[in-house]
Order: sequence, then structure tokens, then C-alpha cells
Amino acid sequence: MRKNLLVGVGNIMYGDDAFGAIFAETVKHCTDKIDVINAGKNLFYIASLLSGYDKVVFVDILSEEFGKPGDVVSLKINPRALTAEEISILLSRETYAHTATPAHVVAIAYSSGSFNGDSWLIGIVSSHREFAGRLSDTAINSVEKVCDEINKVFDAKPLVDCSCVKDRFPEELERAYSELKL
Repeated sequence: MRKNLLVGVGNIMYGDDAFGAIFAETVKHCTDKIDVINAGKNLFYIASLLSGYDKVVFVDILSEEFGKPGDVVSLKINPRALTAEEISILLSRETYAHTATPAHVVAIAYSSGSFNGDSWLIGIVSSHREFAGRLSDTAINSVEKVCDEINKVFDAKPLVDCSCVKDRFPEELERAYSELKL
């Protein structure tokens, strides 16, 4: 049996940047067919957790250079296409916790020999990242599209119940914001 992992990325204090973290918390209630981790804003430790997975999907937001707000984009992360020198250059560029990306995490895990699976970043295009801002309607309305894309990447019968995710997402969103008092 293939082992799959979904990793939600994002900081719930910055508008749409919260999407990946809240999406992961929601998916935890809607499937038992994949493992789910809410990495929040601390991505580096995830590299040590990728061992043994065949497929990993990161959910995050993307800048507008990837499309227009609300677009759902799927990007394959392929460290096998890089030389050892290119990976070392990628990792040596003033990378710290707040600038780390899923590509950094996969490159670290791949170069250390702990991960040799396939990985993707599925993101919503957004520029709405204001401090203490709430998730935009554009991001909220993308929940089902992101879920559908995840099921396509895992290319099996649906592993995540997207109607459950769509129904439960507002509840998880309000729970997260009530804890922060936003």
C-alpha cells in the first residue's frame, strides 16, 4: 500500500497565509486514508518526517506570479532534476524558518537520503497576507478545488472526502480564529 502525506503550510496570523494550516486541520477530520500534518509556519522539521512516504502534497498559498487570485495551482517538486551543486545552492541562500518553502524541505530530505518519493505543492494564488487579517472569501471559495486537486495528485479513488472538507472548513476556520481572538 502506498503511503501518502498531506502537509498544511501557513501562518494563521496573516490573512490567506492561514489557508494551508486550516485546510490540514480540516482534512484530519475527513479521511483516514492519508497522514496529515499541520506544519504551520515551521517547515524545516518536516524534512525529517518525509521518510517512508511515497507521495507528499504541501498545501500553501502562492504569489500572483503564478496566476490570478483564487487560481489553484499544482506544482511538482522534483529534486531529482537538480544536481547536488544546485541543491546546495538552493539551500545556502539565506534560508531560515520564515523563508523556507516546500521545495527547500523536499530538497533537504532528498539530499539526506531520507525521502525519494514524489512531491507537489498545491496552492491558491493570493496577495492577501495582512497581519491579523482573516482568510479572504476568494481563499475560502477555493477549498473544494484544492481538495479535488489533492485527490488527482494521489491518483487513486478519492482519498479525501471533499464534501466533508467543504462542509467542515468554516468550523475549523472559526475555531482557529476564536483561539487567536481574531
